[in-house]
Amino acid sequence: MLRRAWLLGLASVGCGQSLETPKVVRDLRVLSISVQPPEILYDATVVDSPAPERVATFSALVLNPTGEPLSYRWSYCPVESDYACNDYVTLRDDAPAEYQDGLDAQRAQVESGMAAPLPRTDGVAPSTWWQYDIPDFTPTISSNGAKYFLREDNAWALLTGAWPSVILDVEVESGAERVTAIKRLVLNLQDPGAVVTQYLDVTVCPPGTTPDDVPGCLPIRERVANSNPTFVGVQYMRGRDIDGAYLDPPAAGLTLAPRESMRLLPILGDGSFDSYQTLRGALQNGAAQIVDAEEEPSVAWYCSAGRLDLATTWPKVTKDLDNVYTAPSELPATTSGMVTLWLVAHDQRAGEAWYSIDIRITRHAGP
Repeated sequence: MLRRAWLLGLASVGCGQSLETPKVVRDLRVLSISVQPPEILYDATVVDSPAPERVATFSALVLNPTGEPLSYRWSYCPVESDYACNDYVTLRDDAPAEYQDGLDAQRAQVESGMAAPLPRTDGVAPSTWWQYDIPDFTPTISSNGAKYFLREDNAWALLTGAWPSVILDVEVESGAERVTAIKRLVLNLQDPGAVVTQYLDVTVCPPGTTPDDVPGCLPIRERVANSNPTFVGVQYMRGRDIDGAYLDPPAAGLTLAPRESMRLLPILGDGSFDSYQTLRGALQNGAAQIVDAEEEPSVAWYCSAGRLDLATTWPKVTKDLDNVYTAPSELPATTSGMVTLWLVAHDQRAGEAWYSIDIRITRHAGP
């Protein structure tokens, strides 16, 4: 029977409380798609003149425990779709006539092929490693494709951004499993203040001033393009309780005894906490406000065996990014005692990154 899964926006899920939950990686999964850059900025002159052609590169973390060859198909969706671009024809027909042929050309950007598991160099058989060698996909965002969004009569795209997407379909060779995943890309104006007064009844603060200097003005800053979060590494502490200091993993790698627990803390790079502004307004009455914010990335956790206390850690909800991993009760024989954890960081603004860590389960675990 064909098992088909849809991952819209690659929602955060992870290894849960039970070994039999679908959050444990036991079948075909697209755990993450990252895009570089996650946000493309355009000068405000794009409203009245041709937009420059840009590219973005999409990379996927695809796992399958069987080691069976996979077919993959990347495609670009040049409209804002919530249905894996299955509504493309309707949205294309609703577009102004001068953009329709350009949208069709953008939609035709497709790459497909077959993929095998990545080889390992540590003695673990490729069929038990699971990660697949899916080539990156680099579609072009044409001048027409950008102008379709960033045009004079599309106020909210100009002010708050547009979200085209890429679709990745992966299917095992036998046809028994298929997964469709969607990753969005952000297109934005670098200086929304240059156009905001055309659509909202506001005054933009002149450079170097604040609302204290010009009462009622909006302190809109030029945007700085978002970047993906980065992992510096993972630190650990043995046991479940926070009763000591986190340590860097030993050079020989982490080990655990069956059923033993370890607390893990992801370390994210400084660029993972970008500051940004959100413009909130109502076209009906012209009101608007600026909200200053700083990214608070979340981390989705996955494992090949064992148990994690939390599916996702996010300081807004769980106070910190740390999590507790508990080893399985038996040694994983097919992987030479090795368990893999995958961590996926999301910055809530289309930025995404992943990291993996191996833990050897042994009856003679280290300190």
